[in-house]
This record gives sequence, C-alpha cells and structure tokens, in this order.
Amino acid sequence: MDTIQVIVLPFLRLDVIFEVIMWGELVSGALSGISAMLCIHFFLGMISRMGLMPGYSSAFDLQRQVAGVVLSMP
Repeated sequence: MDTIQVIVLPFLRLDVIFEVIMWGELVSGALSGISAMLCIHFFLGMISRMGLMPGYSSAFDLQRQVAGVVLSMP
C-alpha cells in the first residue's frame, strides 16, 4: 500500500492564506465576468437576427452612428 507524504511548509499556512483572500472582490469580479459574457452572447444573437445592413432597423443604425461619433472624440 502506498503512503502519501505531506510536506509541511512553514510559510504556506492555509489558515493565513484564506484570511488574506478578499472574497468579496473575488466574487464580484467573477460575477462581472459572467454578466459580461452573457451580454456579449445575447448581443451577438441579436446582431445575427437583425444583421448589420443599414436600413433594417434605423434605431440600431442611429445608435451605431452616435456611438462612433462619441468614441472618436478625443
């Protein structure tokens, strides 16, 4: 039967590591990443249904033009 050897490192204490981890920031970052992926997923689905050709939805075309102007400003 094999035995498992445990190496104890004095500088690697799990109780201290878990106290140092900022769980609120970690969970907040994970949730924002998940919500960003969901937004991108649904936005790309909307684009594939509507298309990017001008004239099909004037509100979407107007939004793209306004965003282009605003983003090109210094």
